[in-house]
Amino acid sequence: MAVVDPLIELRDVNKHYGTLHVLQSIDLTVGRGEVVVIIGPPDPASPPSAAR
Repeated sequence: MAVVDPLIELRDVNKHYGTLHVLQSIDLTVGRGEVVVIIGPPDPASPPSAAR
Protein backbone atom coordinates (compact mmCIF):
# COMPACT_ATOMS: atom_id res chain seq x y z
CA MET A 1 0.00 0.00 0.00
CA ALA A 2 1.57 3.29 -1.09
CA VAL A 3 1.40 6.31 1.19
CA VAL A 4 0.31 9.35 -0.81
CA ASP A 5 0.91 12.02 1.85
CA PRO A 6 3.62 10.89 4.32
CA LEU A 7 3.67 12.73 7.63
CA ILE A 8 6.93 11.10 8.80
CA GLU A 9 9.48 9.43 6.58
CA LEU A 10 12.73 7.77 7.71
CA ARG A 11 15.16 6.19 5.25
CA ASP A 12 18.24 4.01 5.84
CA VAL A 13 18.32 4.54 9.63
CA ASN A 14 21.20 2.87 11.49
CA LYS A 15 21.96 2.79 15.22
CA HIS A 16 24.99 1.41 17.05
CA TYR A 17 25.62 0.89 20.74
CA GLY A 18 29.36 0.52 20.76
CA THR A 19 30.08 -2.34 18.35
CA LEU A 20 26.50 -3.68 18.50
CA HIS A 21 24.56 -2.71 15.36
CA VAL A 22 20.97 -2.67 16.68
CA LEU A 23 19.18 -1.03 13.72
CA GLN A 24 20.39 -1.69 10.19
CA SER A 25 19.05 0.17 7.15
CA ILE A 26 15.54 0.72 8.57
CA ASP A 27 12.91 2.53 6.45
CA LEU A 28 9.65 3.81 7.94
CA THR A 29 6.86 5.87 6.41
CA VAL A 30 3.85 6.99 8.47
CA GLY A 31 0.94 8.52 6.60
CA ARG A 32 -1.56 11.06 7.86
CA GLY A 33 -4.16 9.39 10.05
CA GLU A 34 -2.05 6.27 10.68
CA VAL A 35 -1.19 5.11 14.18
CA VAL A 36 2.13 3.32 14.68
CA VAL A 37 3.28 1.67 17.90
CA ILE A 38 6.86 0.49 18.38
CA ILE A 39 7.39 -1.78 21.36
CA GLY A 40 10.40 -3.49 22.84
CA PRO A 41 11.83 -4.74 26.10
CA PRO A 42 11.87 -2.34 29.06
CA ASP A 43 15.01 -0.26 29.55
CA PRO A 44 16.05 0.25 33.18
CA ALA A 45 17.55 3.65 32.25
CA SER A 46 14.21 4.94 30.88
CA PRO A 47 11.82 6.91 33.07
CA PRO A 48 8.79 4.99 34.38
CA SER A 49 5.57 5.07 32.38
CA ALA A 50 3.20 7.99 33.03
CA ALA A 51 0.22 5.58 33.00
CA ARG A 52 -0.05 3.95 36.40
